Amino acid sequence: MRKILSILVLVLLLNGNAYAYIYDCKINDTFSNGMSIEANLVINVDGKKYKPLVTIHAESGNFTDEDIIVGNNPEGQIGQMILTSQTGGFLRKKSYEIYVTRNNKPGNDDYFTAVFNEKNLGTPGLMHMITISPWDMKIYIFLSDRPKKVFKGICK
Repeated sequence: MRKILSILVLVLLLNGNAYAYIYDCKINDTFSNGMSIEANLVINVDGKKYKPLVTIHAESGNFTDEDIIVGNNPEGQIGQMILTSQTGGFLRKKSYEIYVTRNNKPGNDDYFTAVFNEKNLGTPGLMHMITISPWDMKIYIFLSDRPKKVFKGICK
């Protein structure tokens, strides 16, 4: 009986973190003018935090500070991206909340994808996108204010 209870508790604990992953990534790229970009970042997705996204208010048609863009996934996961260092004019070094639309562990047959908002003082902020390939662990970051450039790196 004790063995069965122990196994049951272990299974429940492991299932609770089934989609909690941490990616340690390094961006190493260049701008078109040859200026190099280097950044280290950590992406942490808590498999227990879900948040449905909302659209603009239907009545007024306007965004408020609390509104964010709708995703196809009704229960997107919330995570965090922490930029620990950067050189060359990449994102500001800080912590960003990310909305994860696909969260697959390395080796699966689908990409990790997320969006995040870079709020600046006095502005609503820009939406950016992160994609991590599950096969080779390459990371691609699309910054909205640099639409002709996708920043590339590698994750562990």
